[in-house]
Amino acid sequence: MKFSDWRKGLWIGASLAGLALPSAGAAQDMCGDSFTSDDVNRSVVVHGDDMSAEDWGLFGLDRTLQQVIDTNGATTDDATTPTELLAALLNGLDVSDTGADAMLVNPDSGLPMAVEDLDAKAAAFDVENYTAIAFFNRLDLAPSDWSNCGEHRIVFEHNTLSLWLIFEAKLPNPAITGPEVGAAGDPLGCRPVAQFWDGLANESLSSSQVAAGLETFFFEGFDDLAPVVSHAHYAEGLGQVRTNHISLGQSFDPWQLRELRTDNTEDGLATFRVDTVKGNALTELYGAGLPAGIEAGSTEATLFEQMQVDYLRGFVTVEGEITDVNENGVPDRLEELLAPELLGEAVIGGFGLSVDNGFNEWMSVSNASDNPAASNFTLHGSFAGLQAEIDNALGQDETTDALELITADHVMNRVDSQTCGGCHRTTANQDIAPGIAWPMENAFVHARGGEGGLSAALINHFLPARMDALWEARDVVTHAADLNLDGSVSINDLLIMLSQWGTSGNHLTADINGDCNVGIQDLLATLGGFGWNDPSDVPPGFAPGGRSTGPQLSELQQAEENVRTARGVRARSAALNNLRNVRLAAATHESAQQGALTRQRPVH
Repeated sequence: MKFSDWRKGLWIGASLAGLALPSAGAAQDMCGDSFTSDDVNRSVVVHGDDMSAEDWGLFGLDRTLQQVIDTNGATTDDATTPTELLAALLNGLDVSDTGADAMLVNPDSGLPMAVEDLDAKAAAFDVENYTAIAFFNRLDLAPSDWSNCGEHRIVFEHNTLSLWLIFEAKLPNPAITGPEVGAAGDPLGCRPVAQFWDGLANESLSSSQVAAGLETFFFEGFDDLAPVVSHAHYAEGLGQVRTNHISLGQSFDPWQLRELRTDNTEDGLATFRVDTVKGNALTELYGAGLPAGIEAGSTEATLFEQMQVDYLRGFVTVEGEITDVNENGVPDRLEELLAPELLGEAVIGGFGLSVDNGFNEWMSVSNASDNPAASNFTLHGSFAGLQAEIDNALGQDETTDALELITADHVMNRVDSQTCGGCHRTTANQDIAPGIAWPMENAFVHARGGEGGLSAALINHFLPARMDALWEARDVVTHAADLNLDGSVSINDLLIMLSQWGTSGNHLTADINGDCNVGIQDLLATLGGFGWNDPSDVPPGFAPGGRSTGPQLSELQQAEENVRTARGVRARSAALNNLRNVRLAAATHESAQQGALTRQRPVH
């Protein structure tokens, strides 16, 4: 089935129902509320009963691997098979010919780091032993410059071993402004992505219709979008493949998480190579002593000790200095971790931790040996230890009363939650603020097949937050009055408007002006944009026919660039506030110049 045919049937059947992200039926009692677990739908995850067993069977691991092989651009006449490519993936974790642990060198810092050798059971090498159990939409991971349209993931579960493979493709924006990888893009280029996932939320879709849409999006592509599954989309600079396993079936402890990327052999055949696990700083940077495999007094030991100083300066004062790009007196990493208190954000999902790749190690392990929260040490001189220094810094901070009850234990648990092993196990049920614990995983993983379902962390926290982000993304990927995201403002959008006429609540598709009511101003905006199509010569920030919506394109681009390059929570907050003000100016102008591209939504 062509995507245009799938899309046509979908939108004709759903226009009168006000299809898009949850509309009147999912509205909360108070305008501006965020999405909740009750609102989670197929726009963010396809899982379990969303398709029949027969339709899930269409997405075998062999199909994904074969497509990676077919799209690697090889000129050789030889062909890799899915079984051989799976072996390359699993053998990429077998880092030593001797069976002993190996030392792999971080490509950015040059520091050798120990990696446990893994030798998978024979059953792991059979592609028929894996089942697709979930598709995830991570359009919310699209960067502010829209160089790509976020990540789109397939999760495979082994039928007998505790082994999961997660294919996390980053989808390039077809409307980029330059030829280089990572060039900024026009948000309109990602509109078909938003429309596709938005359409899956239609509850009237049958299992076969959901499957047909997923096949088109992930394996065929449509409009100017390449298919999600492609050799390049799991390569350096874009996506990755992650493994989540109990030593590949060899023992029951500990769980490990690894990361690999697609590559080509010297003979031009598709393969996988092991890579550092992003966002997972070497645990010894927090803990006592040198990392395994590094001898005291060696060149590597000197390099590590300097890296340790540089890394910890992002949290506290070390040797009289901090890393403070924002020049506000707060170390950058500590500032990110305290975002909920400094900015009034929700605690779960409201903080982060930036880790340059030079600090990242090659594996994340789910036990105390790899848990930053279990580490404390004396560096030298007057440095009392990371947790003691954090407590000292918190005691001196008078920025906000909300910090008074936050301790170093809370901060370090937040640090652990940002690692793979922490998010999946070691932070579970640990306090990250007074009376607030990190949510539970689902027996280490967040998605299981069969009756295993999705974890409480996903259902109650992560997925609702992603729906919030996707709702906001609608503001920038299409015209304000393009209610069904089909790239035009037509009778279908007017029908959606009329179907929600007079409705009050949040998350209303037809609430263009963001006042939590569907009324005359929204109708005028729809009529003002009537007949608009998604032309390549209409950039964001300009209405059809070249009518300026207030700020010129350069001003909007600069505001978005400031968000992208901001370091630290406070700088990012200031940049986001400025971006909101620029867009608000555009929205104010919109009321006089109907049909502008940017719409305002309640802040939540």
